[in-house]
Amino acid sequence: MTGKTMMTLAALVLAAAPAAAQVPASPFSLEVRGRAAYPTGDFGEEDETGSGVETGWGGSVAGHFQVTPVLSVYGGYSFTRFPTDLGDLEAELEALGIDDASIDIDDTGFDAGLRAMVPAGGGSAFLRGGLVYHRADVQLSDDLEDAIGGILDPDELDSDWSLGWQAGAGLLLPLGPRLSASLGASYTSYEPRFGDDSGEFEVSGESDLTYASIEVGLEFRP
Repeated sequence: MTGKTMMTLAALVLAAAPAAAQVPASPFSLEVRGRAAYPTGDFGEEDETGSGVETGWGGSVAGHFQVTPVLSVYGGYSFTRFPTDLGDLEAELEALGIDDASIDIDDTGFDAGLRAMVPAGGGSAFLRGGLVYHRADVQLSDDLEDAIGGILDPDELDSDWSLGWQAGAGLLLPLGPRLSASLGASYTSYEPRFGDDSGEFEVSGESDLTYASIEVGLEFRP
């Protein structure tokens, strides 16, 4: 074997080494996010008694599948709890002997959509948007549930499932070869419907459940 042939082989090995050492990135990733949620629109307004929905908290988990270097599809599950301020109603309930009166609104359901990413500095900027399939569950304190138990079934305060939409944007910052931190904001909107199948107690379109969120999370790519 001539020296020229050996040099050619050595050059080919050196050229192939970086590609062989590079582990192909998985198209799958798992993201876990926490959020602070701020009610907006009619959902965030106080009524004449001074009662209203306060800032909520929650989280979500989502799986991503990378379709192209820029675009991925995602699907997941989310939970957000909104406490309420009962305003003047709290004093009225205490006068009736209901000392521990509280109401929370739980927004739960499934999310699915698309996420587009572009390089930004040392990380990536992203836009995402899609559909939500959510419901609103009204959670009463034990004292309040006992007080109304003979008048109204608390389960009737839970809505049916409804379609809505969600959009968001943010940054994905690498922490290591497979782990990234995410920071972003999103907006969620859907119309919960309450009552029986006949729609007798259906809530009008003015009752849209809408909120803006600030989110932080971690994304792991196996």
